[in-house]
Amino acid sequence: MPEFKVLGPLEVRDPGGRVLVPSRRKARLLLAILLLRAGSPITTDQLLETLWEDAQPSSARANLQSYISHLRRFAGAPILTYGDGYLLDPDGLDYDAAAFERMAALGRRALAEGRLGEADRQLTAAMALWRGDLLDGLVLPEWLQPDRIRLEELRLAAFEDATAAALALGRHNELIPALREFTGRHPLRERGWAHLVHACHLAGRTAEALDTYQSVARVLDRELGVSPGQELRDLHEKILRENAEAAEPPPAMPVPRQLPAPLPDFVGRRALLAALERPWPSPWYALTGMGGVGKTALAVRWAARAAARFPDGQLHLDLRGYTPCSTPMSPYEALTRFLRAFGMPYEQIPGSVDEAAVLYRSCWRGAGCWSCSTTPRTTSRCCRCCRRTRARR
Repeated sequence: MPEFKVLGPLEVRDPGGRVLVPSRRKARLLLAILLLRAGSPITTDQLLETLWEDAQPSSARANLQSYISHLRRFAGAPILTYGDGYLLDPDGLDYDAAAFERMAALGRRALAEGRLGEADRQLTAAMALWRGDLLDGLVLPEWLQPDRIRLEELRLAAFEDATAAALALGRHNELIPALREFTGRHPLRERGWAHLVHACHLAGRTAEALDTYQSVARVLDRELGVSPGQELRDLHEKILRENAEAAEPPPAMPVPRQLPAPLPDFVGRRALLAALERPWPSPWYALTGMGGVGKTALAVRWAARAAARFPDGQLHLDLRGYTPCSTPMSPYEALTRFLRAFGMPYEQIPGSVDEAAVLYRSCWRGAGCWSCSTTPRTTSRCCRCCRRTRARR
């Protein structure tokens, strides 16, 4: 039994493998029309108008009968006379388009039922029957366009079903190049885009997956003025959610507790302690007096009593201004110590006093973590904008 192939250039092969394609263009076009309409009768007038268009010779009907006889004899085509026309008998016909439709339907059913291995085998075999574009090299009449479009649509759907099965079987890495080509040729098919986004995400290329989603969103907006469909939107949200859940929790910001222990034998200064407790228009306190009168002891005593009112921490620094045999602390060293107390890595501390001072002011003014300065810093998590920054990375 000869094999008839239309999923690519027209081919007819005998049981020995010889190619039996008719040499005349009209005979090839006639065979292609009968194959695409296998099982459906086509009138003689319709065939005559297609083969000769508006310039039918007086011998056109006789020539058509000659072509039919030649195809029956030379190619073994099971062409039947049917009323005032012809019909290609599909029973027992070895025809690649029919085999493709049968295997694609079996694969789609297996995929819906969760039989992934069977779906993969059937759909892979179905796609392998395509050798190129449908009837490549032949110009089909306009009235056959619905048949051509139907087969092409089935081909695209079968490819999408095949990639769905392969994704479910974990073959995401090998699918990415084919899906890139597919979406490039068919940019409005959202299911192919969804498979590409999913494959990139499963392959650990989450940034590429999110970028691909933005690409299809732009294409759909530009070409159709619409947003991605529900499947793509759900997938996008799922990736963002999984990415956020998988992200390492930010390290807890250290809470400085630098106050020295108050002197156990501290006495007096009750009036000054009471004054420090009163509300003042300024958040700053300054204790002045001669060296050795107990300014530091008073400050430490009050700070120990008020520590609970400062949950973000307490800083203490000995500037060594009157410490014997010590060099007074430089402004840059003081800023560096405070920044380190807030958890700033040493290598990120600016090298100049002015820049370090700016960074320090950002800290004590309640700025965000080191990536931004818009949201108050907490000791347990980074700010919202920094979480978004990490998600984009």
